Amino acid sequence: MGDYIGEPPGRRPPRGRPCPRGSREYVVRRGDTLRSVAREFDTTVDELMRLNPGIRRDELFTGQRICVPSRRPCPRGSREYVVRRGDTLRSVAREFDTTVDELMRLNPGIRRDELFTGQRICVPSRRPCPRGSREYVVRRGDTLRSIAREFDTTVDELRRLNPDIRPDELFTGQRICVPDYNY
Repeated sequence: MGDYIGEPPGRRPPRGRPCPRGSREYVVRRGDTLRSVAREFDTTVDELMRLNPGIRRDELFTGQRICVPSRRPCPRGSREYVVRRGDTLRSVAREFDTTVDELMRLNPGIRRDELFTGQRICVPSRRPCPRGSREYVVRRGDTLRSIAREFDTTVDELRRLNPDIRPDELFTGQRICVPDYNY
């Protein structure tokens, strides 16, 4: 396949340049292949090649320093999802009631046509609101206290309906559940 990472005699790992933003340095281990490194870091061989201009698939060696994508937690309001066989961005977007553009925003660097089984991506953590409540989109200046007043409820009730929100970190556009007295 041309991507075995061997150990050429007399070659020492070069001192590399700093890795681009969103990536970090990785030291190649004996037996690594570009494919195995890509799998380990939930990325593609093409992405590794992009992060490391000038490297050749067949000239990597033990001890070489290369750049790999940084593993990062998913942004606030989202969670990790492991891609299953047959998934596409469109099907994942439908499953999580979101858009392909939103998935692209949550996953910088992801390519529309390169999802692979086992890849970890971020998806919105929206869940349906419990029975007797409905979704509300946080507006600029909202606090849990002001939302509670608007819906004639308590902050404790809002926290019960939204156990994963942090009251001190509400943000414009965030979706939360509020009581629906018309239910």
